Amino acid sequence: MLRKSKSISQIYNETKHYDLVITNDAPLATALNKLVEEPRLDYFAMTPRQIASKFALLNFTKLYSKADIILEVMKKTGKPLKIIHQSIEKIFDIWNNTGLLESCNLFLGDEKEFLKYMEKFKSVEYAMENFNEDFYEGKSIAAAGLNLFNELDKQVLPKREKAADVIELFDNKESENRIEKTYLFSGSNDIINQTIDLIIPENETETAIILTDSKYLEVIKSRLISKGINLQIKSYLSEDITTCNILSFMESAMSLHELKVSEALFLEAFLGIQIDRKYNQYHFAQYVKQNKKPASLHRAFEIMSETNSYTFGELIEVLNKSFQIKPQEELVKVIDMLELKDKIISEENLILLKYFISNIDMELERFDKGLLLVNSMNSAFVDRELVFFLGMDESWCRLNPDKPYVEKDMEEKRIFLNFRYFCHRSAQILHGA
Repeated sequence: MLRKSKSISQIYNETKHYDLVITNDAPLATALNKLVEEPRLDYFAMTPRQIASKFALLNFTKLYSKADIILEVMKKTGKPLKIIHQSIEKIFDIWNNTGLLESCNLFLGDEKEFLKYMEKFKSVEYAMENFNEDFYEGKSIAAAGLNLFNELDKQVLPKREKAADVIELFDNKESENRIEKTYLFSGSNDIINQTIDLIIPENETETAIILTDSKYLEVIKSRLISKGINLQIKSYLSEDITTCNILSFMESAMSLHELKVSEALFLEAFLGIQIDRKYNQYHFAQYVKQNKKPASLHRAFEIMSETNSYTFGELIEVLNKSFQIKPQEELVKVIDMLELKDKIISEENLILLKYFISNIDMELERFDKGLLLVNSMNSAFVDRELVFFLGMDESWCRLNPDKPYVEKDMEEKRIFLNFRYFCHRSAQILHGA
């Protein structure tokens, strides 16, 4: 027997008489805000981070992102990016689980030297810990799903005045959970085909697909796009094709005379150059020398030959002028943040750029309409009528590594509740054979 999770409508009806509902699940907050029927001066539902961000606008000159802090610390200390990144990540992890920056001292080694920068470069986390509940100005407040909050989330809840009323996300009564039908599929392709067939432009805005970053993701994205389905999904600079090709271009140029034709095939899609695959095992330099056409092939080789004399900014300009390659604004921003724009492209500088892009999330523009693609680790609520859960295997298990600053029993309970809350309406569950 399982307790049934409440629908968005049920949660809204329980909370609509409050001035503010606080939940740490952003999709739940968004879904509740969509149900508001009367004009309001502010959002009805917000996450602790959203509230702290508004508070910070009134109290701090600037809020620094994690990426900003990492780069500022690198400039101040001159230490390698990798060391700083790992140290700052650990500090934020401890901070979120304990709720207090000073408690990090109990669990850090050499990373302690970076703690002073967390107070100097104020982040949303700093605003959460230092939140002043006078900001609420006597509002009636509810906390939806309090057992999903981490310790830093709880810092934003009122403490001195009337405490927030806790709204449970489960019905009190127990009900039997039955699956009416079970279908057996022959493999991954069959699951994907059946899923894609059920999605059409007319139902895309009412549909969600929940999965891990697994073998299904890229195939499903390409199949849906080719079918004309709009996707609502977060994308990052590390996933951008043009960015990956620019990095590959620089990396290939660093070892140009050892480069095989097979390793240069990305130039076809990137620069629109046709390359004969029967020469895959030839050296690229030899292939170019023996082929007088096309001129674009020789221009690309010329740029690659001169790459180690270009600055990062110059190379982007040359690629744009010669091949109309326009990089993402976020890539240009990262190059500026790392102060690489006017530096020569060297192996060391390229490693720095690649590490930053691969390990520090830089979110690109997100489309707000269409089918919702959700990572199973990121959200408890999905406000869609039709929900597909794909590939529910061991990859869905969020690991809880032993950390002295994490209360393991509470964390495992929170992970379990997150999974149970996952869908509040009808769902189509597809399992592989």
